[in-house]
Amino acid sequence: MRKFCTAQIAAMVSTHSIFRSESSGYGMSIENYYDQTVYVQKVTTSTAWGSTESWASSSTIVAAMNPVSGKELFIGEKETVYADYKMFCDAGTTIDETRRVYWDSKIYDVVFVKDTFKMGHHLKVLLKKRDT
Repeated sequence: MRKFCTAQIAAMVSTHSIFRSESSGYGMSIENYYDQTVYVQKVTTSTAWGSTESWASSSTIVAAMNPVSGKELFIGEKETVYADYKMFCDAGTTIDETRRVYWDSKIYDVVFVKDTFKMGHHLKVLLKKRDT
């Protein structure tokens, strides 16, 4: 078995494209997969002619959208969450369970939001497709 020193490994990693990303230089960056335009919506209330609620886009973001296998369930902090999609987005995104997502001409309720690894890098958002 051939042994390598740290300098040799660093040299191999720096020259091989699979280990490089544009932003950090090394490693596969999740931002490379943010290729979908998603509209985050929130409830707005109008009191002009009585109180009426409607949904309005609060932000437009780029994200990675991935279907979960079947009707996958996730055990969150203390509850079980059923989701149809996982969305990964920048940690600076304002999103919580009171909002919804409009993507690919469909509406998804936000059912769970987690700062993955609590590093402030990106969010994992679980979505449930709304039957309309």
